[in-house]
Amino acid sequence: MIVGLDHVVVVVPDLAGAVALYEALGFVVAPGGRHSTGTHNALIGLADGTYIELVAFETPNPAHRWWPALALGGGLVDVCLRSDAITEDCVRLERAGVPMGAPRAMSRRRPDGVVVSWTLGIPSPPFGGVVPFLIQDITLVGDRCPPPGDHGNGVMGIRSVRWETGAMSGWSARFAALAEAAAGAPGTGGSPFRVAAGPAMLELGEAEELAEGARLAALVLRSADGPAMVLDGEATGNVRMEIAPLP
Repeated sequence: MIVGLDHVVVVVPDLAGAVALYEALGFVVAPGGRHSTGTHNALIGLADGTYIELVAFETPNPAHRWWPALALGGGLVDVCLRSDAITEDCVRLERAGVPMGAPRAMSRRRPDGVVVSWTLGIPSPPFGGVVPFLIQDITLVGDRCPPPGDHGNGVMGIRSVRWETGAMSGWSARFAALAEAAAGAPGTGGSPFRVAAGPAMLELGEAEELAEGARLAALVLRSADGPAMVLDGEATGNVRMEIAPLP
């Protein structure tokens, strides 16, 4: 089954610049490592066990599903859910009309030389980068995920991730398959359509200007205290980020 939200992915043109940007927003950013896909990353660990991944391409890779976002300056490009039975969860998504293909192994070498590995289930086009992808660890999950940082902005975790679509009926069925894999429940109807993913919510709302597709719209973070804030544009690297006090 799907255990919960694992992390969200923000693609950036320059990793060092993005690290400086997010540190200026009050986040503690840890080095990540290098992937075989020509990418490298930095990680923002959160107290709820999730994290934000900042990823950049060291080597051009136009075939990668995150590459086209760089033409727009980068931004929030993907969401990852943690699974403990990835093959079965991929089958559930296939039945809901999301082609997944066979799960495949991947790895990353950390700056300390430790290699961490996992298995991914990635939706095929045109669903990649919209329907969340799945991860199941091969090495220990604690070796892959960063420790929670003591963030100066008070952020403790991810409250929700929001998508928008102009075709609710088709896309809510796909998100219902995620709900089935997570808890055996169909998700909450209406707009927004909500699916629980551990402590976080996946929310699908309406956007009339989108005829058929769907897009990632916002990342909503929990903070320990302070006023609610909305950050966007250059301040976050093209990520609409809302920070809301607990709960």
